[in-house]
Amino acid sequence: MVGTATPQRHEAPAGAVPREWGVLRLVLLVVLGVAVIGAALTAVRPASMEDLRDALRSGEVTQVHLVGDLPPPAVVTEDIDVAYAHILWHDGLLDRHTHVPQQSGWGPTPGDAAELRADLNAAASGDLSITTQGYNSGSHGYWGDWWVATWVSFTMMLLMLVGLVILFTGPTPRRATRWAWFWLAWGSGGVALLLYPLLGLPRDGQPVLPTGRRLTGGWALLISVFVFGAMFS
Repeated sequence: MVGTATPQRHEAPAGAVPREWGVLRLVLLVVLGVAVIGAALTAVRPASMEDLRDALRSGEVTQVHLVGDLPPPAVVTEDIDVAYAHILWHDGLLDRHTHVPQQSGWGPTPGDAAELRADLNAAASGDLSITTQGYNSGSHGYWGDWWVATWVSFTMMLLMLVGLVILFTGPTPRRATRWAWFWLAWGSGGVALLLYPLLGLPRDGQPVLPTGRRLTGGWALLISVFVFGAMFS
């Protein structure tokens, strides 16, 4: 009599993290990797008007892209104190952007827009190419002061939300306690939540109860206040 083999399901041993958490950890890391690549390809670094003027004077800028008009000024409504035009240019490995006030709803019209337009017109007589488009609030997302693609910003925010839910509902974290991870997330502006699947969420098959020393909430709060506070101030 010939027997048939029954497929065996690999179960995590008793007292170990279930396989489902390992699969979720892998999925989150893949999504994070895609978002990081997207951010690297679409990131636009913040700069000042003086940075743009210096780049124009150096002759290294060959193309400037205006998002909004310089002038005429944008329409200012009761809900907007100052209307801005955004300027993008390529400098080094990354694009850069700055914003210029065009019109104020509570005072005289700023002169920066007209002055910068004069600088751009002067540079355009050489090799500078200027392109324009109307402002579209959905054309990009923000990551701090950086511009990124809208889908990148949305994905990062979603990953932080999922990381926060897993932090308080999932297996016991590694390397730090739950409250320590929470304070690190608070101090880092949510970046710690993006790293949580890699550094905090245990792999499947690992013991449910972590071994070794972990960062506690009190020390994490001090790091968030003094270390991250100094870095982001």
